[in-house]
Amino acid sequence: MTQRERLQRQLDQLKTRHRDMMRGRLVPSSRAQSLQRQILDTQEQIKQLDLDAAERLALERAPIDEILEIIAIPLLADVINDVVAGVDATLRRRGAQETIFSLHTTQIRKSAMAIVDTLAVRDQNLPRLLDVDDTLIDAIKKKIMAFIRQRLNITR
Repeated sequence: MTQRERLQRQLDQLKTRHRDMMRGRLVPSSRAQSLQRQILDTQEQIKQLDLDAAERLALERAPIDEILEIIAIPLLADVINDVVAGVDATLRRRGAQETIFSLHTTQIRKSAMAIVDTLAVRDQNLPRLLDVDDTLIDAIKKKIMAFIRQRLNITR
């Protein structure tokens, strides 16, 4: 298990303990405040590990196609997040938000947002791609839906 995985597991445990301590309370106890500080410290450590890993990639020395693939992953995660949000809304409208499918979409959304955040914490030389990717998201969703309709012979 990597250091990042250990920190992430620790962060999840801290958040669970904090949530339990805060259940039914508006004002945090001193123990809950201490846990909140530990949560923030752990998040900062994870963020620093991610930044260190990005620096180790030494993107300026890598071939451009490899760099573009690295940048494409958070953009695709943003597409996935958008689709999952639509599925969640559909499940809520249909009264099926408590199904196992909803649990899976929640996991996907959390993972997708973590990946999206890697591009949000970007190098200063990189343009803010996530701010302008709405047309990309719409185009990819439209292409996927057209592919599904074609392969399943859906005419309406």
